[in-house]
Amino acid sequence: MKLKIFTWLFLSSLVLMATPLALYWLNINHYINLPPQASILLRSYSEFVSSIILSPTERTEVPKKKIIVNYSEREPTTTHPDFTERKQCTSKTLGKVITKAPTKIYTWVDEHGVTHFSDRDSEQNKSAVIEVQGDLRPEYFQLKLETIGLHSTFKKELSARIYKSFLFYKKHLSKANLEKIAVNMKVFSSKKDYLDYQRKTGSNISPDKNGYYSHRNNESVLLFQSESYTTKVAVHEAAHSITAGLIGRTNTWLTEGISEYLESLKVHQNSALIAPNSSWYKNKVWKFEPIPLKTLFDADHSLFHGAKENDFYATSWAFIHYLSESSARQKQLSRLLTLELEDPCTANANSTLVVLATGQNISTLQRNFTKWLSGQSPHVHAY
Repeated sequence: MKLKIFTWLFLSSLVLMATPLALYWLNINHYINLPPQASILLRSYSEFVSSIILSPTERTEVPKKKIIVNYSEREPTTTHPDFTERKQCTSKTLGKVITKAPTKIYTWVDEHGVTHFSDRDSEQNKSAVIEVQGDLRPEYFQLKLETIGLHSTFKKELSARIYKSFLFYKKHLSKANLEKIAVNMKVFSSKKDYLDYQRKTGSNISPDKNGYYSHRNNESVLLFQSESYTTKVAVHEAAHSITAGLIGRTNTWLTEGISEYLESLKVHQNSALIAPNSSWYKNKVWKFEPIPLKTLFDADHSLFHGAKENDFYATSWAFIHYLSESSARQKQLSRLLTLELEDPCTANANSTLVVLATGQNISTLQRNFTKWLSGQSPHVHAY
């Protein structure tokens, strides 16, 4: 009798523990839609359970041998504020993404047999309606680009790349979470004008940096170097605006990893092609020393931008590229972004949340990532 009671109590406790986890899994995979407050409570519960089950006190696995040669001393071209310590948490989006309705053209034949076309209906004659679709692309962003002395092709190329970068977010976020983003950018061709603007706006940026993103003003400010190079940096900075608008506050590794990933985007016909970032991988050579994943995920702003800043940037890019290499890992990235945007005022993408999103403890995740770095060449991704 006692055994039956114990068995019943044990099974009941398992059901009670598993039910919130099941509800949370259904919610983040968009099978059900729970209120934000319920989502946050369930996420806290899931993180607590995962910290006990998935991440017992374990040692971070670091590569046993150096797999990196030709270490790159790339000086980061832009500087960013601490994305985890913003003083304000306000939405800077422009509302939901909309697609313009097709233009209606009215046509009719009058009493003289003459065919008419107009955007207004005829009051005297029975007319037929022709819908001219034209460009039905969703309006993902509003680009406010101020340039002095730069060719118009720069804005056209930049606008095309920013538009295609939304395909990345569209793949990983639900339609309900896509909003129109204001992308504000100033590009100076004169270093004197660039530095004068820094002083005018009170930006505490090192004068040797070629650009920066201000979350306070939702504005990127760049010093023009060359059209191809500055376009690449501008896409990187635009990605910060998009991530801040759609995801909210997030850890430095995640926002920088996405920006480093998207800066290599090229437009090919109707597709976006994203090659491995040549700053960190070129001629089949990795050009950085990988940071252990737990250190990467849990790094604060000062550690990220400390003595090993290049390695933090590069490892952030490499992990986003790694998650984008297969459909299974893409789903893990989608879950991570969905979990992070549930609370847009808090940066939660630390090792605990990554463990929850991937379903792997840190040791397993590190082992699989290191294996990928050691044995495979990163691919070009198409969106």
